[in-house]
Amino acid sequence: MSENRKASCENGEIEYILTRKNVKNVNLRVRSDGTVCVSASKNVPIKFIEDFISSHYDFIVKAVESVHSKKGSETTPEPTAEEFYKNGSRVNYLGKLYTLKIVQGKDDKITLCGDEMVLETYDTENLQYVQKLLKNWYYNRIMELYKRLNSEVCEDFSKRYKVPKAMITVKTMRSRWGSCSPHKGKISMNSRLICYPEMAVRSVFVHEYAHFVVFDHSAEFYKVVTEIMPDYREWQKYLR
Repeated sequence: MSENRKASCENGEIEYILTRKNVKNVNLRVRSDGTVCVSASKNVPIKFIEDFISSHYDFIVKAVESVHSKKGSETTPEPTAEEFYKNGSRVNYLGKLYTLKIVQGKDDKITLCGDEMVLETYDTENLQYVQKLLKNWYYNRIMELYKRLNSEVCEDFSKRYKVPKAMITVKTMRSRWGSCSPHKGKISMNSRLICYPEMAVRSVFVHEYAHFVVFDHSAEFYKVVTEIMPDYREWQKYLR
């Protein structure tokens, strides 16, 4: 018999599936989809099981993050895919899907109107030109968002810790949402994050800035993260 449970640990909460079976030890594994599974005899008390989970908290968090980072790199939306710039395409911006509407206009501009992304241009039939307009628009939105979030998150950290304001570079990365070089005061952000909710993007900034305080992914690191952003783990789920 299996049941879904939550273990309250010192550094956070672990959701897991508990299966009662005829085994000698408490067994723990993280599935390929990131699900935490525990098996134990029916005679083992819940407190013992959850103390066991708590003692393996760092291992579980790292294993789940590893699974989801690999999964995320395989499923990240590609805003520059060929179908992206055709009239009627569904395009993603900050976690919301819009229908691309290409219309004739005197000036080149892109506006968001309800569920539509309206692209006005004098040359509606030139898909290469339309693609260039979209790429430029996304690039400008990325730079505006990352510049603002960099300032806001740095300010949040500065209230508690002595951290420098990072220099931001934007890259298209396949296996990471962000990376940092604390000794150089640099943070690299994945351009693909523009397809996810703003708070999910903020959580990546928080993660990278936290490495300016604690270099590894220890319990102390996640303590810093949740001090700055209490709902960090909820927003990180969007990136899995």
